[in-house]
Amino acid sequence: AKTEAQELTQTKEEELFSSIQGWKAHTAAAETQRSHLEAHIKALRDAHQTIEKERDESKAAVEQLSQQVLGEKLLIDYIEGWKNHVTALECQLSDLMAELEALRDVPAKVE
Repeated sequence: AKTEAQELTQTKEEELFSSIQGWKAHTAAAETQRSHLEAHIKALRDAHQTIEKERDESKAAVEQLSQQVLGEKLLIDYIEGWKNHVTALECQLSDLMAELEALRDVPAKVE
């Protein structure tokens, strides 16, 4: 026959064992949660690095396009300058042709 003290001790031991089991389950769940959070943090860091890399690549592409546009603008300005030069030469040629025609007419007027 168990004494009252033994029964009380056994009850306390069972409660303590149950509490320990509860804490073990709680700790295991917390470890699982921590693992999930660490994986999520790693995924976020990886995504952040990918975004930074893409941002840097985009900046480089924009800079390259800016240089290309500048080069094209300079080329267009150069071509426009030559077109203006050719137009001026055509005007000079036209004036010279008119002078040449006038000189051809001079001997005819002298006669």
